[in-house]
Amino acid sequence: GVDTPALWAADVGNSWRTKGDIRDNWNSMMFNIDINNDLAEEAGPGGWNDPGSNKAPLLIGCDVTNMSAATLATLTNPEVIAVNQDPLGVQGKKVAFASSKLPNISTEIVVANCSTSSKIEPKRLQWTYNSQDGTIRSALNGRCLSINNCSTVEGATIVLSECHINDSQTQCQGKNQQWTVGIADQTIVSQMNGMCLNFNLQHGPNIDAHTCDEQDYQQWLWNATDGT
Repeated sequence: GVDTPALWAADVGNSWRTKGDIRDNWNSMMFNIDINNDLAEEAGPGGWNDPGSNKAPLLIGCDVTNMSAATLATLTNPEVIAVNQDPLGVQGKKVAFASSKLPNISTEIVVANCSTSSKIEPKRLQWTYNSQDGTIRSALNGRCLSINNCSTVEGATIVLSECHINDSQTQCQGKNQQWTVGIADQTIVSQMNGMCLNFNLQHGPNIDAHTCDEQDYQQWLWNATDGT
C-alpha cells in the first residue's frame, strides 16, 4: 500500500496492495476497512484493491498440483466463490458509521503520496508544528500527532487524537503529543520518551515510535510552504 497504488496502478497491473498485512485483532481489521472504504471507487474488473478484507481478490496461495481434498472442495464450491466473484466487481464498503467518527476517537497515521496529482484531500497531508508546545497538528481538524496510550514500548502506534497538552486529567498529561523537529538531522523525536517517528518498513505505510538509529526511515522533510 505504500505510495497509494490504488490511485495509479491500474495502468500497470491488475491488483495491488492497499495496506500492510492485516493482523488478528479488531483494530487492524477496522483500520483496513477505513483505508479501503475511501478507495472503493478505484477498484473494478481489470484492476483490484487487495486489502486483506472487503472482498479482496481471491488468490490461491498453495501448490495447485498438490491441494488437499478440503482445499479443492472449497475452491470449487460455487456458493463460496459467488460471495467473492460477483460479475459487477463492486468492492465492499461501509454502510454505517458509529464511534469511529466521534471526536474523542484516535485515528492511525499512515504515509501517503504527496504528489499534486494525488486524489487525497490536500489538508489530510498538511501539518503545523508549534515549537513552543511541541505539538504537530493536522490541518484537516487540528488534532495532535500522538503516541497511542502514552506507550513507551518499541513500535508504539502513532495516532491522531484530540490535543491534551498539560492537561492533568489525561493520561501522561499530553506529553505523548509533544515532539522536537530536528532541522539538521531531519528527525521527529518524542519529548516523552526520546523515540523517533519511524516509517514501519514491515507493516508500511504505518508510522510508529522506535529507538532513533539515524536511518532514512526516520528522516522527514518539512515543506514550510504547503505544510506537507
